[in-house]
Amino acid sequence: MTNALLYAHILSLLILIMNAGAVHLSEVKAATAGTVAEARSALRTAVALGPVFGIGSLLLVVTGLSLAHAGDNDFDYGSSWIVSAFIALVIINAHGAGRLGPRAKRLADQLAGDGPLSTEQRALTHDKQLSVGGWFNTAVAMGIVLLMVAKPAVLGCVITLVVAAVVGLLIGLAQYSLTGRERAVTA
Repeated sequence: MTNALLYAHILSLLILIMNAGAVHLSEVKAATAGTVAEARSALRTAVALGPVFGIGSLLLVVTGLSLAHAGDNDFDYGSSWIVSAFIALVIINAHGAGRLGPRAKRLADQLAGDGPLSTEQRALTHDKQLSVGGWFNTAVAMGIVLLMVAKPAVLGCVITLVVAAVVGLLIGLAQYSLTGRERAVTA
């Protein structure tokens, strides 16, 4: 039974990772789009994938708690890495559903018309908050994976998640900068 739970837990994590990759690709496609239709389609794809994070996260929590409950392991619900991972997962899901998803939808809705992107529309599609916020969430999720593998004490959990968050912010800033340069070259 534990192997089946572990498989389901890892599978739900893979669903989340694949979904994050698709959302990041959509963000880059929107930021480097040449037409209104391309940008709107890319942002709407990112918005449509949003609910997968909630479903995948729910599966991750249910299977993870089931593993802790199984009892044939050396951890339980109160283990520092389980509590830290759960708190971090709640934070990134709230950030995604409460801030990033609505922002991407609002930006997509503001892209009216057809043809080449205007200067104002280009500014909408090259969104710093989506780039940085999305990578923050992804890196924190990768930090959660490290918590699952290393199972550190409280201080190790805090350090892991803070470093992951900083790395995510830096990657997001780099993506934002690079997609801006890509746009300047193709414009």
